[in-house]
Amino acid sequence: MTDASNSFAHFGRLDRIELHHGRYQGLGFPKHSHDEYVIGLNYSGLEQVWLEGKSFEVPPGLITVYNPGEIQASGCSTDGGWEFKSLYLDAQTVSSALGEDWADGTYRPVEQPLIDDPLLLAQFDQLDTQALAADADGQRSLTIDFIGRLFTGYGRSRQPARIERSHPAIRRVIDYIHDHLAEAIRLEDLALLADLSPYHLLRAYRHATGLPPHQYQLQLRIRQAKQMLRAGQPIADIAADLGFVDQGHLHHLFRRIVGVTPGQYRRGFA
Repeated sequence: MTDASNSFAHFGRLDRIELHHGRYQGLGFPKHSHDEYVIGLNYSGLEQVWLEGKSFEVPPGLITVYNPGEIQASGCSTDGGWEFKSLYLDAQTVSSALGEDWADGTYRPVEQPLIDDPLLLAQFDQLDTQALAADADGQRSLTIDFIGRLFTGYGRSRQPARIERSHPAIRRVIDYIHDHLAEAIRLEDLALLADLSPYHLLRAYRHATGLPPHQYQLQLRIRQAKQMLRAGQPIADIAADLGFVDQGHLHHLFRRIVGVTPGQYRRGFA
């Protein structure tokens, strides 16, 4: 892998399970979070990870695990780029696989973000985007077995409560952003709504959600775009409905956060 022409991105989905396999050069992911668990396998390149305020390196052959809501960023420090596979699992899928009844908004965290486990790696390596999308024989059971081994071996037994965001000022701002998702929102207006200075709002909001308000709004837009793509809506309409400047703007930000373009993501559901 020495040039950008060797890049690729494959995406597959089965039920609530999503798998992304990509090779990139010059691509990094800024600070962001996911509603789901994100389990990654690094095939090549030295990955640089920032996770909840801590930084570490991921050489090839190791598995990374990000819990729902955790703030993460990553990139590659190798000139030739990197290749990786990412598995996205929502909490309901995991609880069903484990035969556990989790209350709404709870999850079992994996406390070890970097895992060196040859058996898990071998199972992960067998997951294939095309086979998963086609519900090929063995892919479902392989995924369920992988989930069981990962969470029984590395997951915490107790279920933590939902992240606390109940302060009235922060709750008002969160609700406002959700209600005005497609609008350009000024930080000063949010500060007035919260009755805080812009500086104090930024600090309080980042403490409560892990992201400043504008990045939080972008995360919500991208998540909504994924839902609309899964429903088959035209990309141009999605860009307009969610307040992006144009389809190219959505394309750029979607790929920057998700790792594939809106068109590639939608084809995973065809």
